Amino acid sequence: MDTVTVQKYNLDEEQEKKEIVRHYRALLRALKPRLKKGDRELVRTAFEMAADAHRDMRRKSGEPYILHPWL
Repeated sequence: MDTVTVQKYNLDEEQEKKEIVRHYRALLRALKPRLKKGDRELVRTAFEMAADAHRDMRRKSGEPYILHPWL
């Protein structure tokens, strides 16, 4: 049976918040060419809803679940 090594997650709460914001901004940059008027607000609402819904969820590595789509 193969063994999977999970990298240890070691960000503190403040670093974690900054990492989530960094990923959110990267998402907006990636979507910018496709966004129509009002879409940015919809993306923000969806992101905040997802972050809130998964705020207590962690991956096996310990990182916040909200980061899952980007990894």
